Amino acid sequence: MWVQDEPLLQEELARTISQLIHVVNTPEAQHLFVQTFWQTMNREWTGIDQLRLDKYCMLIRLVLRQCFEVLKRDGWEESRITRFLDVLMKEVLHPESRSPDGVKFHCIDVYLDELSKVGGKEVSDVSSHQLLGLRAGGTGLQRLCRQPVRWEREAEAGTVSPAVVEHESGQPVI
Repeated sequence: MWVQDEPLLQEELARTISQLIHVVNTPEAQHLFVQTFWQTMNREWTGIDQLRLDKYCMLIRLVLRQCFEVLKRDGWEESRITRFLDVLMKEVLHPESRSPDGVKFHCIDVYLDELSKVGGKEVSDVSSHQLLGLRAGGTGLQRLCRQPVRWEREAEAGTVSPAVVEHESGQPVI
């Protein structure tokens, strides 16, 4: 990725790297692949110069998409979703993670886009709650990104259930 300067080849390379998750067949190996990816991005992010930043943002987007593809292929199984979110929270989104802000913000920014591309209307309300980290007692993705307008827009577009956007009290979760 580092030395590739041709945009179409960058995209092809990012796609190839992101699809490596499908090469490893066991959930444990896929979990390790994703965890290692985020650890590598966190470690190397501050050394990426401005001219190369876009290709790594594309790589993050495509890896998230392929993670959702794996979850979809596995029928949005609750235990797999939980493991995925645990890695994402631990390595990227948790306030105490060593993830640079650029990685956190980009991940949050593209998360819903990639989820809707892969899951679309297929993702049930229950799966949506899990994928957004809206579990009881958990720190939800929505609370981390603090973009209530974006969530309302996603609900209006039908990519996220309105039930996901509203808390039990009827107020948007922010």
